[in-house]
Formats: sequence, structure tokens, C-alpha cells
Amino acid sequence: MTAVRNPVSTGAADIKGLRRAAYALYKAGDMAGAAEAFTRLNALAPEDAEAWHMLGVLALKVGRKQEAIEKFTRALEIKPEFPDALNNLATILFGMGQMEAAERLFLSSLKYRPGSADTMCNLGGVLIAQKRYAEAEALLRATTALHPDYGPAFSNLSGVLGEMGALDDAEAAVRRAMELEPRNPQYMIQALQAAQQTYTKVQGLSLF
Repeated sequence: MTAVRNPVSTGAADIKGLRRAAYALYKAGDMAGAAEAFTRLNALAPEDAEAWHMLGVLALKVGRKQEAIEKFTRALEIKPEFPDALNNLATILFGMGQMEAAERLFLSSLKYRPGSADTMCNLGGVLIAQKRYAEAEALLRATTALHPDYGPAFSNLSGVLGEMGALDDAEAAVRRAMELEPRNPQYMIQALQAAQQTYTKVQGLSLF
């Protein structure tokens, strides 16, 4: 594989070229090089929302959540209609239990990028966490209809159907997720749990 040159070490000053090189480093898996390049880009173009956003992504990858929040927030101050930054900030807040703020940001992200599989699925997770199961089911069914090859939507749909007692449908949904991503261990565990719930329900039925 051809090595990606680190633009920081070459002293490149062209902003467009530096941005392209920074993304190339990121896609190549060189997180340290990408962080250095995006930091340089940020210094050269402090009003570049993409640079702030990518610095937030890189901070999040190494567990620096507060720093990521600050970077995503700054990106949104510059570009309020930035769907990736809205989605990523919402995801952090969701993980911190700030459901109302997360829901608001996910909805804003969908306003600027309608039909996004990731964001629709994430919003479904917020609704499930708030026990708004009927809303979550409707949203996740819409997501699977729009994105029939997107495993996480079927996984989340399985979860909400299980909570609603629709165990056969829950098992079918997670099996679809497994078909799409057969090596995903989370789906395997979820499928076993769904099968166990169905078995327990059958065992509890009265026979006449």
C-alpha cells in the first residue's frame, strides 16, 4: 500500500491540500498523523468547521469526551447546519443520559440530512431509552424500509419489539441483522436472548 505523506512534516500551507491530506491520513488509519494535520489546518483556518469536527472525532476515539464536546460545539457555532457534528454531539450526550438534548440534536441533524440511517437509528435509541416504544417502533420500521441493508436499525427494532412483547417479530428482526452482519457478536448475543425470551413465553403457556 502506498504510504500517505504527512503534510505537517512537509510544511504544506495550502489549506485545500492540507485538508485532503488530513482526511487521507484519517482514512489510512494514521490517527496521530491525522490529528497533527487537522490541528495544523485548524491553526491556518480557525473558522473551518470541518477541522473542528474532525478534531472532535479524533478526541472521541481516544476517550476524551469533554474535549470532543467542545470541538463539536465549536464546529456548530461556525456551521449550525452541520449534520455530522449534530449527530456526533448528540451521540455523546445520549451516552451521558442527556436525552432531551440528544433528541433535539438528532432531529436537527435529520433536518439537514433527511433519511440518514445512522441518525434515524440513533434517534430510535433515544426513544427506546425513554420508553417511548410506539414512536421508536414507527421510526425504526421507517428506517429499515429506507435502509433494508442496515443492520443496526434491525437490531434496535428487535430491542423495541422485545420490550413491547412482540417476541417473534423481535427474533425475526435480529436474525435479519445477523444476516447483514454475521460476524457481529452483539447481534449473536441479542439473537440468543430473543430466542430465550420466546422459549420462556412458550413454556409459560397453559395447555388444554
